[in-house]
Amino acid sequence: MSFSKRVQHYSGLLDLTLQRAGYSLRRRFSHSDEQQILKQYIDELVPRDKPGTVVDIGAGNGVRWSNSYALVLEGWNALGIESDPHKYDFLTQVYRRFPNARPLNCRVQPDSIEALLEGFDINKDFSVLCLDIDGNDYWILEAILSSFRPRLIVTEINEKIPPPIRFIVKYDPAFKLRHHFYGYSIAALGDLCARHGYGILRLEYNNAFIAPRELAPGRFIDAATAYAQGYRDRADRKERFSPNFDVDALLSMPPEDAVEFLRKFYANDEGNYYLGIRATDIPVHRAEAERALTADQLLQRKTNERGTVTSSSTSDQPCPICHSLTEPKTLGAATLGDDIVFDLVECCGCGTRYLSPLPSPEQLRKFYEPQYYGGE
Repeated sequence: MSFSKRVQHYSGLLDLTLQRAGYSLRRRFSHSDEQQILKQYIDELVPRDKPGTVVDIGAGNGVRWSNSYALVLEGWNALGIESDPHKYDFLTQVYRRFPNARPLNCRVQPDSIEALLEGFDINKDFSVLCLDIDGNDYWILEAILSSFRPRLIVTEINEKIPPPIRFIVKYDPAFKLRHHFYGYSIAALGDLCARHGYGILRLEYNNAFIAPRELAPGRFIDAATAYAQGYRDRADRKERFSPNFDVDALLSMPPEDAVEFLRKFYANDEGNYYLGIRATDIPVHRAEAERALTADQLLQRKTNERGTVTSSSTSDQPCPICHSLTEPKTLGAATLGDDIVFDLVECCGCGTRYLSPLPSPEQLRKFYEPQYYGGE
């Protein structure tokens, strides 16, 4: 190690020591009040009959602005993942004092995160996930929720982009943070939560707290409410997030104008992101609507062939994406290949098209049998 690097290394260790001492005196390590909010939800949602486990993806140096270090101090099982070698060096220094804390230096990817967590014996319903990697956060969270069901998640969103705008940076395995260009908007998080049976509990500036819907019925809020309470209407927002001055105009624009503003603002990254107002503007949601439209065409063919079919009863179900209880607009009818007819409806809140009532898993299995795709 050269002299300059040695000086930099020990200077960093000294800074880390001072950080630990300073944060320990005030017993707060997170950027804002995330640590206290996390403790509140842990007390309510995480059982105490077994040791807690926290997975921190984007753990940094383990102390500064950490949402997990307080849990490490309490003796929790911890897996801290950090891709930056310099920060990881400090993370190992922090974790070596705690036998239940394990550091890992790697850049997580959606196609390998399941195997990675399983390799560290992380339970499917582990206690807390902290996610903050300034880039592919959406795709990592999507991959985790496809295989795991953490009881509590705190995830960074791109706070600059208000609902109902959906914004998602396209997956890039070598993503590098750019000016205001990273992650995903809270409206996109709301859609992601809906697909996996999660809900938004709260937003603390740019960190959203979400949990499985079965754990906290009646506690969840929509993306617009969370954004207003947790970021837009905070008295100290402009002071704390002064670098956002050049995009603050978004907060008062009509959604259509805001989308056009973002297209121009992100001109250098054209083609590297998804952007829209409605959930169906985003390809990962659009497939659901396209399947419904195909079913509508199928119904027309059935009607021509058989004259009449039996109608399914409607339900008072909320929108599966934004959970609005406002009566949706009826567009037509649809069938899944039998005599049961569903309403094809469009949510007045987010514009999502879906079948009402939602088909049962058994109905979907029958409709999407292998022959549907031309298989054997």
